[in-house]
Amino acid sequence: MEELAPLVGAPVAVAELGPIEQPAALQKAAKVIDPEPLQSFEMPFSERCSAQFLDFIKRLCCANPSAVYIWTPRTDACGVYLAGPISTIKYNFGFDINSEGVLVFLTEDVQDRLLLDFFSSSAGEHRMKVEVQGRNWSEVKYCFQQDS
Repeated sequence: MEELAPLVGAPVAVAELGPIEQPAALQKAAKVIDPEPLQSFEMPFSERCSAQFLDFIKRLCCANPSAVYIWTPRTDACGVYLAGPISTIKYNFGFDINSEGVLVFLTEDVQDRLLLDFFSSSAGEHRMKVEVQGRNWSEVKYCFQQDS
């Protein structure tokens, strides 16, 4: 629940989490998401709050506005949380939101998935790998900033 609150911008109560059996059932259902095409890119962790990343999220939401399940490393033990559409997530969360550095968002209709995998590079920079899969989201391209 401590991981979820920064992502949704409000405290999360135990009663808001799904049943403990639900994560396993959703994992099984999510296996139908076509692994190809997979869009994958890496960026500075700080870019998650940038206009271009938030625009990317907005375009994902336009492609599939379903509510999203938020998966953290503790979801299997605590239950899954259903938030609003992907655009309602607060992306200004801290690098230390969880020690594993992983967040996954799965649409309620189990059609699309967004993985955020954040880590420290060998140079000590905070980085984030982004993976997008699914019927609707895999076609939404990230627009990198052009160097001037």
